[in-house]
Order: sequence, then structure tokens, then C-alpha cells
Amino acid sequence: MKYKPQAYSFAADFMNLIREEVRNQESTSEVVNANYSTALLGLAYGDTDLMATGSMLAALEIQAAQMWCHVREGDNIYAPDYTKESRVVGVLLS
Repeated sequence: MKYKPQAYSFAADFMNLIREEVRNQESTSEVVNANYSTALLGLAYGDTDLMATGSMLAALEIQAAQMWCHVREGDNIYAPDYTKESRVVGVLLS
């Protein structure tokens, strides 16, 4: 409990809850695990709102990664020329 304010400040910083900025994430696992750790932080402190927020953001990020980063032929998200050769998007700025 002694370090709860610092832990929450750290989580708010990487979750971008305070300010609106464009994130440059290097991998989907990076942000999924950040959101999952936020859910665990909420679980550790008995904060159901933080746990639910972290869990929801992790789930949404997984869905987004499957949609935008896992390239499937015939999906119409990317040009057909791209989907013939590529199956994964490396870095996607949001």
C-alpha cells in the first residue's frame, strides 16, 4: 500500500489515461502485457475498476492485433498485392 500512488502513476503513464498522444508501439505483445499488468495491479489492490479497464484494454488490443497485424489473403484491409506475400505487419502507428 505504501507505493500505491507511484504504481498507479506509472500505470496511468503507459496507459495514456492523462493525455492524448499517438503511441508508437513496437510490438503487440508489449501493449497487451502492459494492459494485462494493469489488470493485475487492480487485482492486487482490490480495485475492480482498474482490473476491468486493464482486462478490457488487453482484450481489445488482442482483437486489434488479430485484425490489423495478422494479414489474411482476401481480407480487403490491405491491397491484394501486399497480402500475396505478407502475413504480418511489423510496426503500425496508431
